[in-house]
Amino acid sequence: MPPKNLPEEKKIVVFLEKMNALDDKRQTWIDQVRAEGMSEPIAEEIQAAITGLEDSGVNRTRYMVEFAKLVKQWRLAAGAKQFRKH
Repeated sequence: MPPKNLPEEKKIVVFLEKMNALDDKRQTWIDQVRAEGMSEPIAEEIQAAITGLEDSGVNRTRYMVEFAKLVKQWRLAAGAKQFRKH
């Protein structure tokens, strides 16, 4: 049974859906987040892909800042969820 996605994971999916720069791997990441939930390796892979964009500096910088914010929110929410379980 797939895990229940956190609201922060849903925000990451929305971010990936509206980001049209990484069409080749974007759908794979969306499917992974929906099926398994967000994970550190997925976050690192997306961050590396955004960093390697040949897009104009403004768009790349905007994507990097927005994704970093979403990952930070996801980490805090995931940590809080783990803390409540104990």
